[in-house]
Amino acid sequence: MLRLALVASLSVGSLLAQGWVDRSPSNPLTGPGQRYDAPMCWDATHGYVLMAGGAFATDTWTWDGVAWTRRFTTTPVPQISRPKGFAMTFHPPSGEVVLVAQNQSFTWNGTDWLVHPYPALAGMAGNAYDIAAGHDPGRVQTVLFAGYDSNGIVSNTYVWDGFAWSQRPTLVRPFPVENPSMAFDPASGRLLLCTTDANNSQSYFWEWSGSDWLQRAYSPTPVGGGVLVGDTVHNKVLLFDGSLSTTPNHTWTLANGVSAQLVNSLEPPHRQNASGAFDPVRGRMVLFGGTNNPSSPSTFALGDTWEFALGAGPAYSTYGTGCAGARGVPSIAAQGPSLPHIGQTFSLQVNNLPLTGPVFLFLGVSNTTYGPTALPLSLGFLGAPGCSALASGESLFVLTNVLGSAVWQFAVPNAPNAPGATFYNQAFVFDPTANALGLTVSNGGQATIGF
Repeated sequence: MLRLALVASLSVGSLLAQGWVDRSPSNPLTGPGQRYDAPMCWDATHGYVLMAGGAFATDTWTWDGVAWTRRFTTTPVPQISRPKGFAMTFHPPSGEVVLVAQNQSFTWNGTDWLVHPYPALAGMAGNAYDIAAGHDPGRVQTVLFAGYDSNGIVSNTYVWDGFAWSQRPTLVRPFPVENPSMAFDPASGRLLLCTTDANNSQSYFWEWSGSDWLQRAYSPTPVGGGVLVGDTVHNKVLLFDGSLSTTPNHTWTLANGVSAQLVNSLEPPHRQNASGAFDPVRGRMVLFGGTNNPSSPSTFALGDTWEFALGAGPAYSTYGTGCAGARGVPSIAAQGPSLPHIGQTFSLQVNNLPLTGPVFLFLGVSNTTYGPTALPLSLGFLGAPGCSALASGESLFVLTNVLGSAVWQFAVPNAPNAPGATFYNQAFVFDPTANALGLTVSNGGQATIGF
């Protein structure tokens, strides 16, 4: 009954929308064409997401959260035919986006790409591919990782000074190196590099110390690498993994060695070699394109646009006060660390009850009104002075009282509009000696569903 009541009214009290939303233009001609391996990043100077090129593409586009805009440039982005032959990130010291392609460096001035005269990456045989770049604000370093050159695996690391890339010798050389992606992890204070193997069977993680790579283990471990972006709003890294499995839930959060696989009722179709960036103004990850068939990526390239918002996350807090009974004032609280995570079980505990007797749990969608009645509502007129109803009661549960304590468990629905929804609860306790009504009440509780 509660599930039906909540699902029917989850939009009530919603916070920032959470989850994935398909933002693909209704007219495909108004957005970028199908592509994979296109570099993408947030341009803080101009306030938009910038995407350039991609496999066999040379055009430049920007996304402002509403629409894609084609940027017609004098200097086209070079064509790349090998996997992950581009890397791009924002370099805050100069306020520019820096792009590496075909062993050249380019910077974006808002209208065109400027070619830098220096070779992009020293010590490379031919063009680099399987490359990724990111900025470390704590060490003020813009870092590039190069997995391959024409001779094979190199696993080289470079730092950008605003004019050229300088190679940094490292004791640890990340391996495997396929399909790398990089983002800053605010929780650890380090750049996080994600790679996978040639079979796309496992993800490997590495953190940049400022001078070397340190391998970082995550459990559970995402499969198949994917697209990393740094969520500066929630101090986490978001990952859409590169697994081509048809099983759901390909969205992850990573933070200082802690991973969580998010339950989403709506998600982009599985893919590899997609483009991703985080929009810090709107608090959303932007995902574009990729391929769902790496054996023939050009034939099966994608051209869809998606956005993901982590939102405020799950929360539980109490409000108001209960009224005294035979064993004190009944209290309601989340059981231990339990929070209303979407798709998981949320547990509440009621304490300070009489040793025997029923306990009723009211759950509803408001703490200000119950039908036409305003809340809180004093129950003094019913013979329970000092007691007040604090939550609406669209659903009622009878709990088992075990020597003065009772537990209620709720399977949080995996519904499209569940994340961000709020519901309320309060316990009514049978206590014949407490007052003329024979009931006492607990404080109120407010729960917000989140990932």
